[in-house]
Amino acid sequence: MLAVVLLLANLAVYFWPRAEVLPPAPAVGVETLQLYQPHAVTVDQQRAPAVRETESSIESAAEVSTEVETLAAVPVEEERVATVQAPVCYELGPLPGGALAPLRNQIDDEGLAARLTKRTVPDRADYWTYLDPEELGGLGPARERLAELGVDSYPIASGALQGMMSLGLFSTLERAQRLQRQMQQRDLPAVVFERQRFRDEFWLIANSEVASAKGWGQGYENFPYPVTNISHLSTCDALY
Repeated sequence: MLAVVLLLANLAVYFWPRAEVLPPAPAVGVETLQLYQPHAVTVDQQRAPAVRETESSIESAAEVSTEVETLAAVPVEEERVATVQAPVCYELGPLPGGALAPLRNQIDDEGLAARLTKRTVPDRADYWTYLDPEELGGLGPARERLAELGVDSYPIASGALQGMMSLGLFSTLERAQRLQRQMQQRDLPAVVFERQRFRDEFWLIANSEVASAKGWGQGYENFPYPVTNISHLSTCDALY
């Protein structure tokens, strides 16, 4: 009897529906992370892509640096700007008076790119000893007084001293001042006036081609007339 009961119990257990065993529920507010790793991966294998990427970046940077150094080593030819030089001229002078007519004829006959120019330049100064006739009561009394003293004089007709009585014109200041002191010793109010004189100079300006063909710019001995200056001009504005 007991054996029958045990048999029935085993059969009941075997055919009775089995409840599915579920894993324990996670705690509230705590996220369950599951690590899926079908194949074992080593640390070196994980780092390998990053290492390869770093090496690739270094190689790229090295290549760029090499290209920059190569470009820097290549000489860069400077841009050449075409410039047009102005014609160069020579200036010779001052010319003696006897050279003017022959040079003028040569320029006209040969059609030379040259011309003669005149300049007014300061010359030596001279010194005028004079007095104002009004200091002696007018022109008439001044003449009489100077005649009595035996002083040669004449009225100045033009210029800055027009109307004054000239007592003497000198090339040096010392001589003019000497006469002034002599007149002052005779109670004559003499004054010394410095007069600047000017003179005209003539110069030849010639194009460099003309000067080279004639040899004028090569030295004083190559120019047919005595001059004291041969200048190399940077422009020919005075010629044209």
